[in-house]
Amino acid sequence: MLELGLVGIGPLWDQVYQPALQRQCGRLAIRAAYVPVVGRAAQQLGDWNVCWTESLGQLLSQATIRAVLVLDSAWFQAVPAEWACDRGKPVLLADSLGSDPKPLWKLAERARDSGIPLIPDLLHRYTPATSRLRELLVTRLGRIREIDLWYRTGDHPEAIPVSSRFLDDPLATGLDWCHLVLGTQPEQWELVRDQQESRLQIAFSAPADRSSPARVTLCGAWTPPAAGQPSGRIERVSLRCQNGTAEVTAPDRIRWQHEGVEREECLAGERTACDVMIDHFARRVVGGLIPLATLEDALHALAWGVIARTRGAEGASPATVGG
Repeated sequence: MLELGLVGIGPLWDQVYQPALQRQCGRLAIRAAYVPVVGRAAQQLGDWNVCWTESLGQLLSQATIRAVLVLDSAWFQAVPAEWACDRGKPVLLADSLGSDPKPLWKLAERARDSGIPLIPDLLHRYTPATSRLRELLVTRLGRIREIDLWYRTGDHPEAIPVSSRFLDDPLATGLDWCHLVLGTQPEQWELVRDQQESRLQIAFSAPADRSSPARVTLCGAWTPPAAGQPSGRIERVSLRCQNGTAEVTAPDRIRWQHEGVEREECLAGERTACDVMIDHFARRVVGGLIPLATLEDALHALAWGVIARTRGAEGASPATVGG
């Protein structure tokens, strides 16, 4: 049994993390928790045999705790991750660690040098539709040539972002998703305007085999919304590939076309993104070699989101930006 420590509860506990953890209760369990305000948290963790600790240090000092879930960093920001890293405990980071990237880059370097996994909850990487798309790219669709991300402000159905708190910028989330499926990083950025909308065209770097690089286009009202408006969502994703096309319209729905045959798949019965992520994290903790996103990956994505908004706000001319 893999014993975990929990820091904070966060707003996603009831709908996202608790169900995923309960479905894996045969192989892992939350044994200790530190929550600054225990009242409601005690009710939410009532079904778990949890030892409540009086401090973060007390939680991390327990030898039986193999890894830590940070669901709400509160005012601690990066401190839980820093202390856990110093004590050799892997961390799943399900909350933002603050707005200043400099200390986070230092933390990422410390984790890399020590070999301690600090894993951000990039849930969009593990959705059923994303997993199915990656299968289709290998078996039927071939290399991606173009991706359109349709971004809208307001309350819209989510295609890629699925309740991840670490990347709270949907543009960062969308570009990280493109990085995942393409395997390369954004390199050149160009703003294109017409009478209806603005589009940001992003050329990703060429693959290792030196084939033609893919182009990603952010379509629609992707610039920051006015004060008081919802933050916006990427509502669908369209891909043109070497041997066909695909469209993701929800975390569990994908439509694709290959050799004149079009199919739409509903993947609601597949494992959730959180199920897959926690399973991979647990395997990594016990010594598995399964690849996972790192804190560095998330920080790159946050930087890409900033660049996208900056280019749009400035009406920038084509520019090359390091990945």
